[in-house]
Amino acid sequence: MTYKCRAECLGDCWKFLNALKTPECIEIETYKIELTLFNKTMTFKSSKTIKELVLIANSIEDGHILRGTLQPIEFYNGERVWEVNDGEAHIDNSLFSPYYPLVKLIRKN
Repeated sequence: MTYKCRAECLGDCWKFLNALKTPECIEIETYKIELTLFNKTMTFKSSKTIKELVLIANSIEDGHILRGTLQPIEFYNGERVWEVNDGEAHIDNSLFSPYYPLVKLIRKN
């Protein structure tokens, strides 16, 4: 599956990819969100589940942006959707959540 996320710095991207160990392809682009602040957007493929990827991202010190925005590319909107509490990845899964289609996909896999 192809995933997309953003990070505060290129170092977070490399730390995540090093922890992941098996991305089939990597594409990193820079985009400007404010005149003084740059973020990185990363697209990659992995056979790991989204929850496995979120927990890997959670292990990166100060990787909260990368962890929070990690989504299958078709759902990616740049918003932070993930939180991790007590080693468990959580997303708003209420019926009226804007992430409900993503939650349905996660439950299928």
